[in-house]
Amino acid sequence: MSVRLYHLWRWYRLWRVLIPYDGITFTPVAIPDDQTPSTITSLNNYFIIAIKGSNKFYWIAPGDTVIDDLSFASAEANPDFIVAIKAISDELWIIGTQTSEVWAISGDPDAPFNRISGRVFNKGCVSEESVAAASFKSLPCLIWVSRNKEVILAQGAPDKISNDFVEEVLRGSTYHRGWFFQRQRNDFYVLSTNLMTLVYDIGNATWYKWSTINQDTWKVSAGAQKDNLLYGADFLESPKLYKVSEGYLDGDKEWLVAEVT
Repeated sequence: MSVRLYHLWRWYRLWRVLIPYDGITFTPVAIPDDQTPSTITSLNNYFIIAIKGSNKFYWIAPGDTVIDDLSFASAEANPDFIVAIKAISDELWIIGTQTSEVWAISGDPDAPFNRISGRVFNKGCVSEESVAAASFKSLPCLIWVSRNKEVILAQGAPDKISNDFVEEVLRGSTYHRGWFFQRQRNDFYVLSTNLMTLVYDIGNATWYKWSTINQDTWKVSAGAQKDNLLYGADFLESPKLYKVSEGYLDGDKEWLVAEVT
């Protein structure tokens, strides 16, 4: 398969199996020693795949279609397991259960990633689902929920952005799913929990509680944006897909209630 076609690949994670799709066929990718992948990202035309229950990650080089047994490294600054692995700008963020560390492209094809000295932080992650790529001051960042139930914004270094109310809710909740969207020049991180939906206006540094009328949570527990079109999915109650308009969900016309926390 040519490099040009490789750039057009889409990767799907289904039942923890990597399945590349070239627009015509699906072909599962074998993981060395039948290990289970947990999280995947891409940087500089490499695909990076973390292994479940470990601090190890593999990579697939540009133009390749298989994982070489020797194409791996470990996040060894601390011995915690990898929860999420994400690329922002030209950096690779490896977020573990207790800590996070930042790697960069090395230029060496045999060891294409190196950990950046001084970029190891005691800010781990409660679940991969809470991690969202976002924007702060027009630059990319990551936001996630930490093990001690704080919300972290990482841009250069991770900082806490949650307040006492948000952390109290997170300590009592068992479900955390985060996603990001932009509307009217504002950037929002949406954090769905089983108790309520918390939304952070990143530019104004303000937390809100959003809900559908007569409900504790907002029906949109996950979303995706294409230009000015925003789509949301209801994962908690029913498998529905919505188009999100100003203040309500198209189709059901269910209005959004926003409260400052």
